[in-house]
Amino acid sequence: MSIGAKPTQQKSVFSSVFITVIKILYFPIKIVDAYLIHKRKDIWVFGSNYGNFYNYNSRYFFEYLSAHNSTKRRELVWLTNSDVVFDHLKMKGLRCYKFFSIRGIYYSIFSKVRVISDRYNDLPLFSYFFNQNTMIVQLWHGIPIKRIDVIKLRWLDNFGRIILTTILGRRYDFFLTTTSNSTKFFTDAFQIDENIVKPLGYPRVDASISNQSASSILYRKKYGNAKVILCLPTYRDRGNTFDLFFSDSKPLSELNRYFNEKNYIMLVKLHNIDLMRFKNISLKQFSNIKFLESDPTFDIYFAAAGADILLTDYSSICLEFSLLKKPVIFLRFDKDNYLTRERELYSVYAPLNKDAHISSWGDLINILNKNHFPNDNISKFCEMYIGLHDGGASRRIELEIENNL
Repeated sequence: MSIGAKPTQQKSVFSSVFITVIKILYFPIKIVDAYLIHKRKDIWVFGSNYGNFYNYNSRYFFEYLSAHNSTKRRELVWLTNSDVVFDHLKMKGLRCYKFFSIRGIYYSIFSKVRVISDRYNDLPLFSYFFNQNTMIVQLWHGIPIKRIDVIKLRWLDNFGRIILTTILGRRYDFFLTTTSNSTKFFTDAFQIDENIVKPLGYPRVDASISNQSASSILYRKKYGNAKVILCLPTYRDRGNTFDLFFSDSKPLSELNRYFNEKNYIMLVKLHNIDLMRFKNISLKQFSNIKFLESDPTFDIYFAAAGADILLTDYSSICLEFSLLKKPVIFLRFDKDNYLTRERELYSVYAPLNKDAHISSWGDLINILNKNHFPNDNISKFCEMYIGLHDGGASRRIELEIENNL
């Protein structure tokens, strides 16, 4: 390389050398994996959200398969770092092991099918060193409204991603989506081939619909005839979700008074990341505004299914909820700031701006007084991007995996 080489050329050469070094270091493990470790088709392992939570599409696919495994023809195993998740699944009679337990290590290495819903570290990272003759199934966790910035990860995440994809020789073998309309979002963001993207529908969508009756009954028992508003703001990398919506007690007190008069209950569930960030903040509890504290097994789609109204900002849960033919109100307290400081929104989100939205808690009172919730655009959006919601997503995924083992 010449002294005057451009920075991009230097970076390219460095990357090539780095990848070569990884391949050389990995070669002994690759030989061991190829000749000494026999992957078992009957072992399917599942994980989600850094191994710390029991959620996303992985959860509902795992529960579906476990409920339809009466002949025990498969060993279905959830792997986790969380003691809460471990105890929860053991109590339900489902197979679960910790990442670094002896059985957890065994199933990680000898599994043929590996199911995740977020990042590679949904499962133990060491399992990917033994990846030959395996199927990596990425179920993902949402229909893209916010731009997926995989390429803009922190340098440490990118460093790890380069190592893993070099070892794996591919990103995934199967990537789940809902319709062909959303395929391009994922192929661009993850730089994957379109032929591995499968528009089969989301298990979490099926769960939202099937849980509606049971969730409604639970709310009626707990809150009587009060209308339940579920508030689900998404997290902000740079902003403070708590300060934005809940730091000023005066408008919340006025809102609470209105709820008390009109017989509403608002349940607020912060994003898991925000719950960890703000765990030391004292959340003032009002009589008719409740902040939900959730553990790693909290089922947000069960909670949403029984609510009467959904409040959210940029979360794709608005789509699942709209399938229940109930009102969605969008929180627009910081739209311009969100676009400049946080993430861009895909252009498909633009029509939703015409649906019911609020910029303050006073706006919410006005909308509730009018009892008019324009949601025509979100219904059209669902037709294009939700696709199938017939209760058969998990079965279709199962068959697709089986046919490609």
